Amino acid sequence: MTAATRPVVVALLLCVMFIAIGATAFRPSHERGAAAHAVMPATSYQVLFHGGLTIQCSHNATIRANAYTPIPQVENETFPVLIFPTSWGMPDIEYLLKDLNFAEKGYISLEYEVRGWYGSGGHIDTAGPMDVQDAFDIVDYVLSMGVQWSVNRHKIAFVGISQGAGIALVAAAHDPRISTAVSLSGWNNLTQMAYDHETPNLVWGALLELAADIVGHPSADLSNLMNDILKHQNMTWVESFLTQRSPQRFVDSVFIPRKVPLFLSSNFLDRFFRPQHMLHFYESLKQGSGKAASPSPTFLLMNQGPHAMAESVGLFFSKTYIWGKVRLWLDYFLKDIPTGIMEEPNVHMQVLQLPSWQTPLQPTAKNSNFNRKKQQPLFDSSGYQQFTTWPAPTTETQTLKLYLQPRGSSPFGSLTTSFLSSLRENVPDIIRYSASAACLSDGIPIISDVLGPVITDLGAVTTDNNIVYVTPQPVSSSTTRLCGTPRISFSVCLPNRTAPVGTPAPWQIYFFLYAVQGGGNTGVLLSDGYFTHYDDAEVQANSYGEYHLTSIASHSFCADVPAGYNLAVGFTLRNALWVPVNTDPLSGGVEFLYGEDTHIEFTTVPQ
Repeated sequence: MTAATRPVVVALLLCVMFIAIGATAFRPSHERGAAAHAVMPATSYQVLFHGGLTIQCSHNATIRANAYTPIPQVENETFPVLIFPTSWGMPDIEYLLKDLNFAEKGYISLEYEVRGWYGSGGHIDTAGPMDVQDAFDIVDYVLSMGVQWSVNRHKIAFVGISQGAGIALVAAAHDPRISTAVSLSGWNNLTQMAYDHETPNLVWGALLELAADIVGHPSADLSNLMNDILKHQNMTWVESFLTQRSPQRFVDSVFIPRKVPLFLSSNFLDRFFRPQHMLHFYESLKQGSGKAASPSPTFLLMNQGPHAMAESVGLFFSKTYIWGKVRLWLDYFLKDIPTGIMEEPNVHMQVLQLPSWQTPLQPTAKNSNFNRKKQQPLFDSSGYQQFTTWPAPTTETQTLKLYLQPRGSSPFGSLTTSFLSSLRENVPDIIRYSASAACLSDGIPIISDVLGPVITDLGAVTTDNNIVYVTPQPVSSSTTRLCGTPRISFSVCLPNRTAPVGTPAPWQIYFFLYAVQGGGNTGVLLSDGYFTHYDDAEVQANSYGEYHLTSIASHSFCADVPAGYNLAVGFTLRNALWVPVNTDPLSGGVEFLYGEDTHIEFTTVPQ
């Protein structure tokens, strides 16, 4: 962890700890180990709370848990089971209120403190083999309470947020007793999440490591993993460690053949478990590799907000859009209630509403001119664009392709709907690395995502260290809805590279997509992406020293771009959110090359 990121990480961790302390203050009066007793609910079932449970699991680890069980109203009545593994750094009071809500509706709800955290034994396993075995053991424990708790042994679900979401998926892949899994702000491919395009997330990695050090018991493997990713070493072992913990590898072998129902939720501003990968996970569950006969039942929500925020708000409020859909899903698959969830279009994307182009925006971390009350990203039951599947059929979406045109001696390059070879100029488009110049960015790591869209004055960034391409006129005379994962293809070379060929000299590049208010330079950040090149990378230079990067996935988003807005894409060589690798061998800079294969593609939704 660098000195620059430590204050941000410590502040964020303290916020999490204060939430935990606040939750403890409102904990029910029955302490750990107290006898179960009735809680009088406001709805149909009376509920028993079972606090201070200890469950013996593999490798002599004792796992702490709490449970709520409904009291049967008729003889031989049984109840489906919900099992909640805790999130990274959270104790076993995370789902306390949600557990009670579900129990009042006729569910047995058990939350357990994942191995290696707080009072649970063992070391942090990050959804690895020991966490999978713990999930087996937890299910065994619940089934052993069958008579006392009136368990329906054929209706069991795992539900979790963040780390718990990943455990829910891998547990469902390994244990056929699990009927369905609900994964909220989870992951599919942990390798991609940890260092997609060889680019580790410095801030999130440091935050997770700090939380593990303070309130957890990290294993030697976890410490080695963090160090190896940051230094790009022992990558074969790193990939093996992460692949073992990736639900993606079970798509064709388990999820589709067994038709495991999966409910997925992801957030557009999640910079760690990035939404484009969860979209890909959904696609693979629906399409497979071509070997499967039919897809897995899957529902996907894509929400506004950063990692886990939209889902976590629902832990404290009984009615939110996300948890409302979760309830319909669980009622359908665990109680056989025809809730209508399977008749709905099964991809829902929450739409970001940009202000009209006449509303002035200020390039600050928190933009007061954004109408946040209107957005209602956490509670609004409307504002979701629904698709029958994804990729959406051509009857529901269209493709907008824009070509990058040279900047030359102008401040900006241009984005055009066709490639204009006549625009080539003799002035090369080169940007150089700088640790101090004004560069395009994601704003303040994590904080800017919480406060709202990042606003940038594109005219204020240095042209020596950034290059920006803007459409010459507004996108449309009416509102344009852009949803999905933009893909960008571009070509670069490294002129005057000071390091001899064959000398390790990694380089990286970042790109940002903006909606720009017409007649000005103020851009609203819609999406971003990155690419880091090591000498052992799959993408290598051709005989002319040119690197052709094809269809690089940017951050998924969904937004309404009002009439009067232009679109822009910008590139730079430095970003505080990610592990930097650009060094002196890049003193010659990165030069952009142009052709019909240099373009960006958006998915538009006709209104």
